[in-house]
Amino acid sequence: MSRSPATQGAPAAHWGMLSGDWGAEECRELLGLLERVYLRPDTWLVLDLSHTTHVHYRAVPILMEIARRCAARAVRVRLTGVSSYVRRIVEFACAQAGRDFLDGYSGVCSPLLGHAGLTVAEDGPGRWGTDDPHGLAVPSPN
Repeated sequence: MSRSPATQGAPAAHWGMLSGDWGAEECRELLGLLERVYLRPDTWLVLDLSHTTHVHYRAVPILMEIARRCAARAVRVRLTGVSSYVRRIVEFACAQAGRDFLDGYSGVCSPLLGHAGLTVAEDGPGRWGTDDPHGLAVPSPN
Protein backbone atom coordinates (compact mmCIF):
# COMPACT_ATOMS: atom_id res chain seq x y z
CA MET A 1 0.00 0.00 0.00
CA SER A 2 1.29 3.41 -0.77
CA ARG A 3 0.74 6.50 1.34
CA SER A 4 1.03 10.06 0.11
CA PRO A 5 2.04 12.52 2.78
CA ALA A 6 -0.34 15.37 3.49
CA THR A 7 0.76 18.54 1.78
CA GLN A 8 -0.42 22.04 2.59
CA GLY A 9 -3.07 20.77 5.00
CA ALA A 10 -4.49 18.16 2.62
CA PRO A 11 -5.21 14.73 4.12
CA ALA A 12 -2.91 11.80 3.37
CA ALA A 13 -3.94 9.30 0.71
CA HIS A 14 -3.42 5.54 0.65
CA TRP A 15 -3.35 4.14 -2.89
CA GLY A 16 -4.16 0.61 -3.95
CA MET A 17 -4.34 -0.99 -7.36
CA LEU A 18 -6.62 -3.99 -7.79
CA SER A 19 -5.61 -6.07 -10.78
CA GLY A 20 -6.92 -9.19 -12.46
CA ASP A 21 -10.11 -11.01 -11.54
CA TRP A 22 -11.70 -10.23 -8.17
CA GLY A 23 -13.97 -12.73 -6.52
CA ALA A 24 -15.55 -12.81 -3.09
CA GLU A 25 -12.47 -14.42 -1.52
CA GLU A 26 -10.09 -11.72 -2.79
CA CYS A 27 -12.44 -8.99 -1.55
CA ARG A 28 -12.75 -10.67 1.86
CA GLU A 29 -8.95 -10.77 2.07
CA LEU A 30 -8.77 -7.07 1.20
CA LEU A 31 -11.44 -6.30 3.81
CA GLY A 32 -9.50 -8.28 6.42
CA LEU A 33 -6.28 -6.47 5.53
CA LEU A 34 -7.91 -3.07 5.78
CA GLU A 35 -9.32 -4.04 9.18
CA ARG A 36 -5.77 -4.86 10.40
CA VAL A 37 -4.11 -1.75 8.99
CA TYR A 38 -4.49 1.51 10.86
CA LEU A 39 -5.83 4.20 8.57
CA ARG A 40 -6.04 7.52 10.35
CA PRO A 41 -9.34 9.38 10.26
CA ASP A 42 -9.54 12.10 7.63
CA THR A 43 -7.35 10.21 5.16
CA TRP A 44 -8.24 8.90 1.72
CA LEU A 45 -8.21 5.29 0.53
CA VAL A 46 -8.05 5.31 -3.26
CA LEU A 47 -8.61 1.98 -5.00
CA ASP A 48 -7.55 1.98 -8.65
CA LEU A 49 -9.57 -0.56 -10.64
CA SER A 50 -8.08 0.32 -14.02
CA HIS A 51 -6.31 -3.07 -14.18
CA THR A 52 -9.27 -5.07 -12.86
CA THR A 53 -10.44 -7.41 -15.60
CA HIS A 54 -13.46 -8.88 -13.79
CA VAL A 55 -15.37 -8.54 -10.51
CA HIS A 56 -17.58 -11.48 -9.57
CA TYR A 57 -21.10 -10.37 -8.68
CA ARG A 58 -20.74 -11.96 -5.23
CA ALA A 59 -17.74 -9.72 -4.55
CA VAL A 60 -19.65 -6.48 -5.10
CA PRO A 61 -21.40 -6.39 -1.71
CA ILE A 62 -18.02 -6.94 -0.06
CA LEU A 63 -16.53 -3.97 -1.94
CA MET A 64 -19.50 -1.94 -0.74
CA GLU A 65 -18.86 -3.15 2.82
CA ILE A 66 -15.22 -2.03 2.56
CA ALA A 67 -16.42 1.48 1.72
CA ARG A 68 -18.97 1.44 4.56
CA ARG A 69 -16.42 0.28 7.13
CA CYS A 70 -13.88 2.85 6.01
CA ALA A 71 -16.53 5.59 6.24
CA ALA A 72 -17.33 4.42 9.77
CA ARG A 73 -13.63 4.99 10.59
CA ALA A 74 -13.78 8.47 8.96
CA VAL A 75 -11.60 7.27 6.08
CA ARG A 76 -12.78 8.59 2.72
CA VAL A 77 -12.88 6.08 -0.15
CA ARG A 78 -12.51 6.80 -3.84
CA LEU A 79 -12.70 4.25 -6.66
CA THR A 80 -10.90 5.23 -9.83
CA GLY A 81 -10.44 3.54 -13.19
CA VAL A 82 -13.79 1.72 -13.07
CA SER A 83 -14.42 0.32 -16.55
CA SER A 84 -17.87 0.23 -18.08
CA TYR A 85 -17.69 -3.58 -17.86
CA VAL A 86 -17.05 -3.52 -14.10
CA ARG A 87 -19.70 -0.80 -13.70
CA ARG A 88 -22.28 -3.06 -15.39
CA ILE A 89 -21.38 -5.93 -13.05
CA VAL A 90 -21.81 -3.70 -9.99
CA GLU A 91 -25.15 -2.45 -11.28
CA PHE A 92 -26.30 -6.00 -12.10
CA ALA A 93 -25.24 -7.32 -8.70
CA CYS A 94 -26.84 -4.62 -6.56
CA ALA A 95 -29.19 -2.66 -8.85
CA GLN A 96 -29.87 0.84 -7.51
CA ALA A 97 -27.63 0.32 -4.48
CA GLY A 98 -24.79 -0.52 -6.89
CA ARG A 99 -25.42 2.61 -8.95
CA ASP A 100 -25.52 4.71 -5.77
CA PHE A 101 -22.27 3.08 -4.61
CA LEU A 102 -20.50 3.90 -7.88
CA ASP A 103 -21.90 7.43 -7.98
CA GLY A 104 -20.83 8.07 -4.40
CA TYR A 105 -17.36 6.59 -4.53
CA SER A 106 -16.14 6.78 -8.14
CA GLY A 107 -14.08 9.63 -9.43
CA VAL A 108 -11.01 10.69 -11.28
CA CYS A 109 -7.89 10.73 -9.15
CA SER A 110 -4.20 10.95 -9.79
CA PRO A 111 -1.39 10.00 -7.43
CA LEU A 112 -0.05 12.78 -5.28
CA LEU A 113 3.59 13.61 -5.78
CA GLY A 114 6.02 12.21 -3.29
CA HIS A 115 4.04 9.20 -2.16
CA ALA A 116 5.96 6.82 0.06
CA GLY A 117 5.55 3.07 -0.19
CA LEU A 118 4.60 1.05 2.85
CA THR A 119 4.85 -2.72 2.87
CA VAL A 120 1.79 -3.99 4.67
CA ALA A 121 1.88 -7.75 4.27
CA GLU A 122 4.20 -10.19 2.61
CA ASP A 123 1.77 -13.09 2.68
CA GLY A 124 -1.49 -11.28 1.83
CA PRO A 125 -3.63 -11.90 -1.24
CA GLY A 126 -0.86 -10.47 -3.38
CA ARG A 127 2.27 -8.37 -3.06
CA TRP A 128 1.84 -5.15 -1.19
CA GLY A 129 4.53 -2.57 -1.41
CA THR A 130 6.35 -0.10 -3.56
CA ASP A 131 6.85 -2.01 -6.81
CA ASP A 132 3.69 -0.53 -8.28
CA PRO A 133 3.87 3.24 -8.87
CA HIS A 134 0.29 3.65 -7.62
CA GLY A 135 0.74 1.75 -4.39
CA LEU A 136 -0.47 -1.74 -3.79
CA ALA A 137 -0.79 -4.25 -6.57
CA VAL A 138 -2.90 -7.23 -5.68
CA PRO A 139 -3.04 -9.80 -8.45
CA SER A 140 -5.77 -12.38 -8.16
CA PRO A 141 -4.64 -15.93 -7.43
CA ASN A 142 -7.25 -17.17 -9.95
